[in-house]
Amino acid sequence: MLRIAKVEDTEIVQRMAISFHRESPYRDMPVKHDKVTETIHHILSSKPTEAICILGSCGPQTVGMIVGMVTEIAFSGARLATEVTWYVEPKFRQGTIGGRLFRAYEYWAHDIAKVDMIQMTTIGNSQEKRIGDFLLNRNYRLTEQSYLKELTKT
Repeated sequence: MLRIAKVEDTEIVQRMAISFHRESPYRDMPVKHDKVTETIHHILSSKPTEAICILGSCGPQTVGMIVGMVTEIAFSGARLATEVTWYVEPKFRQGTIGGRLFRAYEYWAHDIAKVDMIQMTTIGNSQEKRIGDFLLNRNYRLTEQSYLKELTKT
């Protein structure tokens, strides 16, 4: 089952956001719980045309989420749905929940937020190739890559 997260879901969203962070390229940076709370509150209290958090459940257990925010392309003003977090708990990754979250996110971007484009990000973890292939098979194209240098460690 899928549903849109509400402010009352903050604890569940925080748990998954922290799990996502621990698998991301930013995992060596400490989690700041007040920042997690602030970000989640912003997303969950935004207008539906500006941000979304969709939760996915298997039975009574929430096992995944996808979070997006609308931004603009700097020099054109085109509206862009930017995926912030797409997370499914490891033991549920071979199932259908990730794909269902993705389709719901695309529906939101197209029919609710009415954006011009959707930006999805793969992260440097064990799922990167699988997610990249998933996106390519759905008419996404690779447009740029990111490189990260931590200035606090140089």
